Amino acid sequence: MRLPARRWTWVAVVAGLAPRPAASADRPSAASAAAPNVVLIVADDLGYGDLSCFGSRAIRTPALDAMAADGIRLTAFTTTSAVCSPSRAAMLTGRYAARFGIWRVLFSQDSTGLPASEVTLAEALRAHGYATGLVGKWHLGHRPEFFPTRHGFDYFFGLPLPPKLYRNEELIDENVDASTLVERFTEESIRFIHEHKKGPFFLWLGQTLVHAPVVVSPRFQGKSAAGVYGDAVQALDWSTAQVLDALRREGIDRNTLVIFLSDNGPADLGSTGGLRSRKGSLYEGGLRVPFIARWPARIPRGRASDEPVNALDLFPSVLAAAGIAPKGAPPLDGDDVLPLLTGATDHRPPRMFLYLDGIDLEAARFGRWKIHTGHHEPQAAMGTGPHPVQWLARPELFDLTMDPGESYDLAAEHEDVLVDLVARMRELLKTLPDTIQAPLWAPPARSLGAPRH
Repeated sequence: MRLPARRWTWVAVVAGLAPRPAASADRPSAASAAAPNVVLIVADDLGYGDLSCFGSRAIRTPALDAMAADGIRLTAFTTTSAVCSPSRAAMLTGRYAARFGIWRVLFSQDSTGLPASEVTLAEALRAHGYATGLVGKWHLGHRPEFFPTRHGFDYFFGLPLPPKLYRNEELIDENVDASTLVERFTEESIRFIHEHKKGPFFLWLGQTLVHAPVVVSPRFQGKSAAGVYGDAVQALDWSTAQVLDALRREGIDRNTLVIFLSDNGPADLGSTGGLRSRKGSLYEGGLRVPFIARWPARIPRGRASDEPVNALDLFPSVLAAAGIAPKGAPPLDGDDVLPLLTGATDHRPPRMFLYLDGIDLEAARFGRWKIHTGHHEPQAAMGTGPHPVQWLARPELFDLTMDPGESYDLAAEHEDVLVDLVARMRELLKTLPDTIQAPLWAPPARSLGAPRH
C-alpha cells in the first residue's frame, strides 16, 4: 500500500534566503570574498565515450583533457533521467523532477514547466550575493512564467525551447540558425564573465550540441575523424577552451569551480564507451555521462574517482563549495560530495538513486549494485511513441563495479541483495507522488526467513 506523498513547502532553502529580487542591485551582499565563482557547462546528448579523456580515439578534446588533468574525472557519474527536461530539472533543484511533475521532455504543445515553488541553485546562490546567468538551452518551460529569469537567473540568453532565441524575456530570433549557437553562446558567456569578474557569479552554459540535428559552422566542419558528430564534440571542446581562457585573462581562474557534464547519454550517434543502450534507456548508456570538475584552489590535479555520484548531488555540493548550508527546507535527494571532489575522502557513504522513465520507476542503484525492475522502449520517455513497459517477474541485478556494461545478470546468485534493494526502493517510493508506477518484485517465502531445504 502506497502512502501519500508529502507536500513540502520551501520556506527557505538557505539561511537568509530572501524573496526573489527584481534586479541585481537588490541582491544581498552576503557572499564572502573567498566564495568561488561557479561555471556549469552542460552538453546535450553527449556520450560517455565521446571525449578523448574518457577513451575516444576518433575525437580530439584537448581543452577538456587539460581540464581533467587539472582537476578530477568522475567515471561513475549518472544523471537522474535518460532525457533532458527531467535531468536538467534535477540538476537545478537537487530533487527528483518527479516530485514536481516534470516526467518527460517538454515540447511546444506543453503548457507546464519548472514550478515557482521549487528553489533553484541560481536562487540559492543569488540569495547569498551571487550574480547569476544562464546562456544556452533551458527546456524547462517555454512560457514566460517558466523562464530562467523567473527562477533566479539575473540574465538569460538562449532557448527556452528551440528554435526561438531570447535575451532575458525578449524574443530576438524566431528561427535561429543552430549552426551559429556554439559560438554565440561562447561569446555571451565570456561577456558575462567579464562583466562579473569581481564576483562571485554563477554561470550555467547549456550547450545545444550534440543534440540532433547535429550542425556546426564551417570553422568546425571536417575537423574530426568522427564525421559531423565528432566535429560538434570538438566545437564543444573549443568553447570550453574559450571559457577557461577568459577566466585566466580576468585573473579569476584559480577560485572558479568549473564543471562539465552532459544531460544524458547519446542518441543515434555518439559513443557510450561500451555501456549498454543509449538515450532514453535506463541502462548505463542512457544515464552515465562524462563529468569533469576543475577548481585549482581546492581540487587537486589529475585525479579520477569511480565512486557513484548522481546529478542530484550537484545542488548541495555547489552550495557547500560556496559555504552555504541549506536550512529550513525538506531533505534534498542529493548529497554534498565536495569532500570527494577535493580529495578529503576517497569514498562516499552508499546512497540509493532512483531512475524513472516518465511515471515508471524501473531501476535504482545502491553502491556497487544496479537493479532493473522493468524495461521500456527508449522512444517512450521522449514522447515519440507508446509506452510499452515490461515489468519483470524477477528483477535484473548487475554489479557495476565489475560489470559497468550490464552484461551479466546476478539476480539468481544474490537474492539477498535483491531483497535489500527492493526494500530500499519501497521506502523511497513512499516519499514520491502516488502517480508513480512501480510494481516491485515480491521475494519468495524463503527469502523472508523461511528455512531452506
